[in-house]
Amino acid sequence: MLFVYVLEPQTKGKVVINMSIGPLDIELWPKEAPKVACNFVQLCLEGYYDNTSFHRIIKSFLIQGGDATGTGTGNTYRPMPISN
Repeated sequence: MLFVYVLEPQTKGKVVINMSIGPLDIELWPKEAPKVACNFVQLCLEGYYDNTSFHRIIKSFLIQGGDATGTGTGNTYRPMPISN
């Protein structure tokens, strides 16, 4: 298992997903959403998204995917402590 440790908040980030139709660049906003960005990168490193599909695509706005069932009803929720 791999872990990502960050000593200070990043101000920008990018993930590249290699798809059958070519690479997809995803911009991360770790300054605005540090826990979400870190969790997404961790799941990528663990191979969670390997061989999954996107079930919702809105051009230049959002993509939703990573559900192992391919239905959009799965969950990547990991309990995280709430802090102020």
